Amino acid sequence: DFVNYKKIGETLDDACGECFDKSARTIGISYPGGPEISRRAEFARTRGDISSIEMRLPRPMLNSKDLNFSFSGLKTAVVHASAKFEHTDENLNIFCMEIENAITDVLKKKVEEALYLQNAKSLIVGGGVSANNHIRKNLKDLCEENGVELYLSDKNLSTDNALMIAVIGMKKILSDSLESDKENLSAIAGLSFPK
Repeated sequence: DFVNYKKIGETLDDACGECFDKSARTIGISYPGGPEISRRAEFARTRGDISSIEMRLPRPMLNSKDLNFSFSGLKTAVVHASAKFEHTDENLNIFCMEIENAITDVLKKKVEEALYLQNAKSLIVGGGVSANNHIRKNLKDLCEENGVELYLSDKNLSTDNALMIAVIGMKKILSDSLESDKENLSAIAGLSFPK
């Protein structure tokens, strides 16, 4: 339910959204880079573009025996691979497609394993990366193949993790599962931290 969790996997270093953004920066796309990588990848995918040079990236921890993620190695691979080809629009589009495919392959495989191990009947997907069309399509196909109900927010509500965290926080407050004085709970928008 909304206030009781069992962690079955987590990122060991970099999250997939961070991998999208830092990969984008490596190839000269400004922050936030994920949407632009997705746009370029979709363009290459729709046209059926293939590269004459090797642009295959690793799929980190794809076959590990757990449900954890690690995208720091993929970021490093993007740095090394991007130095080996001319950054024309066509090459960048194809490379963006490979970045998106690598991240999607890992997410899909880990989710598939989690669904099986947990005998899940439903999957709720949140966070900024859940706005990615290719990832959404792959998770939708996976859930349909396995008879699992998929819950995705509208794309305009999926652009940042903040909304997901706010909803969970509200549910916790309403369920009395937060051990705090709710009457005196308030936000401090201008809070600064010592240097």
